[in-house]
Amino acid sequence: MNDPLEPVISTKQRPFPINGQGTFFYTINNVEKFSILVTPEEIKEEDSKPTLYIGLHVDKKRACLVKTNNDGSEELLDEINIPNKNEESPGTEPTVMMTYWFSYDSSDLCLKYGKGYAMTETTQMSYSFFKDCKTQKEKDETREKNKIFFNSVSKKYVWVYSQPERLGGDIRYIDIEPTFCFAANPLTVNYPPRVMDSSEVTLFDLDMGKQMFSKSLPLACQELFYNIKNCSLDYPLNPVMRLSDAIRYSLNTPGCLLSDKIAEKISEFGDLEETYLRLTLGPETRTAPGIPYVLEIWPKGHMSPVHNHGGACAVIKVLFGRITVNIYNKLPNPNPKKSEPKVINSFDAKEGDITWIGPEWYQTHKLVNRTDDFCATIQCYRYDERDTIHYPGFDYVNTSGKGNSIGAFFPNSDFSFIKLRSQVLEEYSRYLGGEAPASH
Repeated sequence: MNDPLEPVISTKQRPFPINGQGTFFYTINNVEKFSILVTPEEIKEEDSKPTLYIGLHVDKKRACLVKTNNDGSEELLDEINIPNKNEESPGTEPTVMMTYWFSYDSSDLCLKYGKGYAMTETTQMSYSFFKDCKTQKEKDETREKNKIFFNSVSKKYVWVYSQPERLGGDIRYIDIEPTFCFAANPLTVNYPPRVMDSSEVTLFDLDMGKQMFSKSLPLACQELFYNIKNCSLDYPLNPVMRLSDAIRYSLNTPGCLLSDKIAEKISEFGDLEETYLRLTLGPETRTAPGIPYVLEIWPKGHMSPVHNHGGACAVIKVLFGRITVNIYNKLPNPNPKKSEPKVINSFDAKEGDITWIGPEWYQTHKLVNRTDDFCATIQCYRYDERDTIHYPGFDYVNTSGKGNSIGAFFPNSDFSFIKLRSQVLEEYSRYLGGEAPASH
């Protein structure tokens, strides 16, 4: 995978990085309407507008896709209007910082529009110029008719029309993301969230497309994957006293190290069930938000809040048990909803499974341990090679007050791994010998 976002320098006009295709992102607040126009014309006059274009118009009530005809008139291709109260709004949201995206695919003559991350689940409108074609001949004729817009030879320019005024506010939302940026590829399908070692891929795996292959990950994720792919919790093996048994005993026994620590952490996010343990591994290198490698221990029934990862890349391996991963769209700022954000995808990861996070893929999630045993994961973080912000924290949905707000969590550590291992094994050894747990 090599699909980084490219910042757009001009607010007026910019060629696509690849002729005839790409996804355009517009992150803005305090805007009631805007247009994104794709044109084969290079506009040289400052106050001129393109006369030949395919475009996206968005206002507070609707979003629509249009194209100009030979006589200069604008033809409506598709539109979506304000929905009922149970559906997502297609229009602008002037009171929150929002990302609007427009995918332009010259191979399939397909246009897509959505809000937040560019994913199948966040797509609100999709239009194919081939929708009424029943034969290959009709497709060929349609392609020829629209070749001025859809070809890989001539440059296409993106022209933006709006009067945006970015409001002052938190640096996380003003400076961490550019107002305009490109991804080189259009949205066709989602990248799979689970990772498979490329050295083990078969023809069946290639055909089914259910796994992300390790060599296709962003470079930062590749480094993390190969560093931790062989890590295990119960290493070195001890047939008499496994670390997983000692952790379970310490979590479930009042007066033991992990049980007491979990009870202390209720104030971190305001809910006892939104507590888990973070055990750092190795030094702080400034290559990630916090220490790059973290062992996390999830008691049964416990979970994280909904949170993102500061735009960083990440790889997560389940070392013991099973965890549910809920995926969410990008968090707006401020979060206007009083309930938890909507889950757009969810899957279970079992022991040995590895998942990944990119700046625009699976960046916002919630981990939930729904099993009757604890779960252990190793979370690994690294800033993307094109990341120039290096934001040091994670943003999460704070549900402790009236309604929801976006809070900032700066990664910390409950213990080092070496300290945890020695103390819980000592506790478990005393238990096996018939001694009561020592107080901490």
